[in-house]
Amino acid sequence: MGDGTGPRRVLLSVAGFAAAVCAACGGPGADQPAARKTPPSSAEARHLLDTTVRLARAGDTGTLCRTVAAAESMCRNLLDDAARGHLSVGREPPRVLGEQLVDEPDSTPTLVLRLAGTHDDGREYTSDFAVIRDHAGVHSMTAIYWSEVKFGPRPSPMTITPR
Repeated sequence: MGDGTGPRRVLLSVAGFAAAVCAACGGPGADQPAARKTPPSSAEARHLLDTTVRLARAGDTGTLCRTVAAAESMCRNLLDDAARGHLSVGREPPRVLGEQLVDEPDSTPTLVLRLAGTHDDGREYTSDFAVIRDHAGVHSMTAIYWSEVKFGPRPSPMTITPR
C-alpha cells in the first residue's frame, strides 16, 4: 500500500476535529465559551446511522453530505478518499460492534459507533461513525462509514454493547 494505489487510512483527532467543526458552526456567540453540550444518545446515533445507510445505499451522497455530516467538506473528502481506494458501500448495512462516548474537556462530546461491514468486492472493513450534537441537531463527523475512517485516539478500549 506504500505505492500510493491503496486506500488512504484516515485517523481523526478527537479534540482537533471536533473543535474545528464547532468553530465552523458559527452563529451568535460562537466566539464565546459555550455551555457543555449534551452528548448524543445511542438511539440518536443509531438512527442517524440508519439514515446514513439508507442514503448511501440509494447513492444519494449529496444529500448525505448536506444533511448527515457535521462538515460537508470533510464528508466530501472522505467520499473522495473512498472512491480513490475503490471502497464501496456494500450490499448489506454495517454491523455496530460497540460504542464509546468520547468526552474530553476541550472538545464536543462525541458518541463513536464502531462498525464492521463488507465492501461489494468482499473485502471486510471496520470504521468509526462519530456522532456529535451541534447547533442544528445530531450529525456525524465521519458520515462516509465505508471509507474505513477511524476516530481517535481512544483513552480506553471500545465498549461492546449487546444488541
